[in-house]
Amino acid sequence: MDVPPRSQPSPAQLFEHAACGLLLTDASGAILQANRTSVTWLGYSRQELTDGMRLQDLLSIGGRVFYQTHCEPLLQLRSTVSEVQIDLVRRDGHRMPALLNIDRHRGDAGVLDHVAIFVANGQRAYERELQRARAATDEALKARLEAEEALRRLERELENALRRRDD
Repeated sequence: MDVPPRSQPSPAQLFEHAACGLLLTDASGAILQANRTSVTWLGYSRQELTDGMRLQDLLSIGGRVFYQTHCEPLLQLRSTVSEVQIDLVRRDGHRMPALLNIDRHRGDAGVLDHVAIFVANGQRAYERELQRARAATDEALKARLEAEEALRRLERELENALRRRDD
């Protein structure tokens, strides 16, 4: 039996159904295209995203500052930034921890940024767990140092009491 060859997805299908959010923006950050994953994760309609919304509009206030002071200069200099940890603000106002990769392309159409969005919930949970472990370690060390100091104080008091008794 002949098995028919599997049809390969088109580039448009790959873009639309990617396992990550994909945005295409112009030099000002205006969103020109958004794939279905981005639309789903962010809670906006495709039209809302592409009717004048900018990538920066999706960032928290701190994220906007970070983007302007770190990402933009790197994009100007290297045309790429990788694994930028940032919070995106969904349509419902909730924050979505994300990692962004951005590649800047210059061509006949001007400057276009290709943005890949990855949800980073697991990364944030891991980092919070590390922070909790670090805080617990710091507390344990502090308690140990306090206990050692108390022990030294008691040793001195005992030595002084024994000297007074012997005198």
